[in-house]
Order: sequence, then C-alpha cells, then structure tokens
Amino acid sequence: MFPISKESLQTLLLIWAGLSFILLMATWYSKRPGVGLPLCYAFATSLLYVPGAIAYAMPGYQPKSQVLLDNQASLKATQMGFEITTIGLLGLVLSWFFATPVIGTKIRLRAIRLMPVINAKLPGTLLVMSLLFFFVLTPVMRLVPSLGSIGSSGVSLSMVAVCAACWQAWIAGDRVRFYWWLICSSIAFPFITLIFLGFMSFGTASVITVWMFVMSFYRPRWLAIVVLFLFMYGGMSVYVNYMRERNAIRESVWTQQQMSSRFDQIANLADNFELLDLSNNYHLEALDIRLNQNHLVGVSASYLARGRVDFAKGFTLWVAATAWIPRVLWPDKPSMAGSSGMVAHFTGLSFPKGTSVGIGHIMELFINYGRWCVFAGVFVIGFLLRWFDLRAGQYLASGDYWSFGRWLLPATGLLNVAGNIATAVASMAAAFVFVTAIHRVFFASYYTSSAVDAPYRAPALARPWSLRRGQSRRA
Repeated sequence: MFPISKESLQTLLLIWAGLSFILLMATWYSKRPGVGLPLCYAFATSLLYVPGAIAYAMPGYQPKSQVLLDNQASLKATQMGFEITTIGLLGLVLSWFFATPVIGTKIRLRAIRLMPVINAKLPGTLLVMSLLFFFVLTPVMRLVPSLGSIGSSGVSLSMVAVCAACWQAWIAGDRVRFYWWLICSSIAFPFITLIFLGFMSFGTASVITVWMFVMSFYRPRWLAIVVLFLFMYGGMSVYVNYMRERNAIRESVWTQQQMSSRFDQIANLADNFELLDLSNNYHLEALDIRLNQNHLVGVSASYLARGRVDFAKGFTLWVAATAWIPRVLWPDKPSMAGSSGMVAHFTGLSFPKGTSVGIGHIMELFINYGRWCVFAGVFVIGFLLRWFDLRAGQYLASGDYWSFGRWLLPATGLLNVAGNIATAVASMAAAFVFVTAIHRVFFASYYTSSAVDAPYRAPALARPWSLRRGQSRRA
C-alpha cells in the first residue's frame, strides 16, 4: 500500500497509464482480428476513475463544494479507491494475454454466402430500426419490466450501425465517408440522449464503443493516439461546461418543455465556453463530483475495515449469476437493493431521495471479498470480453457484418462499468434474446449456409490490423 500523498497518487496514475499502453499495444499488434472490446472496458473504467485521481494529484487541490465534503471526498479515500481500481485494470490486462491462446487460434465458422444487399444496406437498416425503438417502441416496452432491457438493445443498434459503416468506409478507402460517420456519431449520440433524456452518459457510452472499435484498426497509429487525446480533452472541456448548465438542461427535459427551450438551454454551453484547465479549482471539482468513483471505493474500504458492516461474501455475485433468468420463471429469485442502496449500506453515506448513485463493478467486487475479488472478477470480465471480441472480429473480417453485430451487441452489456454486475448480466441476456429474435424474423432469410463447416479464412483486404509498416492495404 502506498503512503497517502499526492506523489503516491501520481505514481499510481503512471502505473495506470503503463497498463493501458500495454493493452493498447497488445490490441494493435495482435495477429488475430478483434473489435476493441477490452479497450472499451479499460477506457470506460478510466473515464470514471482517472479524472478524479488527476484532480487530487494536482498541487493545491482541496474540495470545497459542500456536496463533496458531505460525501467524505478526500485524498485518502481517492487514493485508496484508485489503488483498488488499478488492481482491477491489472486483471483486465492479464486476462487479455491469458484468453487469447486459451480461446484458440482456429475458430471454425460456418461457410456462409450472404446476399450482397445485407451488407450494403445494413448500416442504414440498423439505424432506422434503432430510431424506431428509441422514439416509438422502447417507451412502451419499458412499461413491462421484462421488456425494458430488450428495448434498450434495440436502441443500441445505432452503435452497431456506425461501427459497420466506419469499417465499410475504411476498407473501401473512402476517408470522407469514414470521418463523416465517426464525427457525426460522436456529436449525435450524446446530443440526442441529452436533449431527449437529460443525460449525456448513455450517448457517451456509445461514442466510446465506436472510438475504441476504430482505434483497433486505424492507421497511422501515431495519428490515432494524437486524435484520441484531442478527443478526450475536448470531451472533458464539454463536460465541465455541461456541469455548469446541467440542472437547467435537465429541468427543461424532465418538465417536457418545448424543443426550442431545450435547444436554448443546450446552446448556453457555448456561452462563456471554457477549455478544461487543471489549475481551475471549479473544473477539478467538476471532475471530482461525477468522475471520481475512487472515493466511494475508498470510503467503503475504510467502512469495512472498521467493521461497521460485513462483507457481502458473494451474495451480490450470486444475484448477478441468476439475473439472466426472468422473474416470471423464478418468482422467488434472489434480489437486492439498487446501486444507490448498496453504496449507502457499504459506505455509511446518505444520499438525497431520488439520487442515482452507481456502485460500479470495482466497488461491488470489493465489497464481496476484498482486493483479490476485484482482480479475479475483472479478470473474468476481461476473459469474456476477449471471447466476444475475437468472435465479433472473425465475423467482421469475413465480411459478415450482421453476425459481427450479433456478437458485439450482447458484449456491450458488460461495458456499463458504473452499474452493478447483475444489471450487466441482465443486459447481456436481453441483448442475446433480442439479436436472436431479430435474426430469425428479419435477417435469416438473407443467408444461405453450406452443409459443412469450413475453417475461417479472412480476406487480406479486410484485415488492416495485420498489416505492417509500409505494406499496402490494397496489395
């Protein structure tokens, strides 16, 4: 355990950066096709834990906001939580190297002849279906608890559509269309969820998935790194301005004001727009308030160490293991309080009624058995993500873009690192049911399967990640 100090926190941040770099290099130099799912998990985790750690690592930063003081935000809690989170990242990185050879190098896929229309029109088709679910079907389906998660899977088809469109444009050498899809989706996803739901987080999750997917194959790599850092800085700058206007925006959305009023509130973000300044105490507090899950992990660690509550001893993991079974089939299925209830129980903190506080995978794993459970739990999650990652990559490289989506969509349930693990399992199960139903009802008729299985043979043109420096993609 590191001594509590800003210098120790800076060292932990360097360790985090090193582990992230190892995972990025492993993804880039892998000879097997993947779609960046482990990178997505690492990036999503970083978004919730690293900004808060950076805030406390800055000289002179002390939280002054009453909200932060009431929640026991401190350097000690943040560093303790970030140490535990770094153990989780280590488990994720090691799982990548363990899973790749264990899963095997020769995955046999059924030889399939696709009608050309399914690939040519897939992005547009999925996008239209996603909009239909977002505006029409999902609001109705959420009235039935068992169908709410399935409706959310339908909305997520837009993310699959953008990934498929970016890939098609990239292998075709159409850079204009590639950047159009990438940039427009990066703006549209958070904007739509903000103006209709009052949250940016849902749209941001889709943007992260798309960007990490693109990062897995984009060339040149140095440019990918530069653009990623610019994207992160720009996103954090938008975030600190959003925090200034958040309450007004949400009030206009949740009170169902006219669209013109909502646009006016969002337009206020551009007024007095400030770039992220790490010497600005208000900016650092904005990072600390919403992007510092470390302090909840740290407070829970102290609370458990003092014996104020007992460890969960696997109960929440048992609930997660049964989350995929509908309650209509198992009326007495074990259940637990929501994330906010669990956070309050294991930290001793109190939150205003109606406040949503995500427990996150790291804290949930820790409250069960401690640090070793964080390592083992994230290792298992990483293994599962790499399994989905390889299979989605194989289908993508073979030109079967819908099957790529059928593997990508269920895996995104695990990427909700801010929620509890039971929700992740339930989301994966709902997405699996959804893509299976959509395939059989709509897409299956476009497939013609051979009677035999054939070893996977990826076309050279569709494997840009395997190319070496100076090698032509069209060779």
